[in-house]
Amino acid sequence: MVGTLVRDLGHTPLTVGGLERAACPETATAFLVGLWHTGHDPRTLLPPLTAVRP
Repeated sequence: MVGTLVRDLGHTPLTVGGLERAACPETATAFLVGLWHTGHDPRTLLPPLTAVRP
């Protein structure tokens, strides 16, 4: 159902797990926004996409 909604918005869904994992991205986002809000660059904590994808 979520994938259909994402496609309807013109995007490509990304399957990363079931609803039991829904709190993981929410918590990570709150952490990264907190860093950004205090003047830090959260991108320095994450590797560039090219480093994790062949």
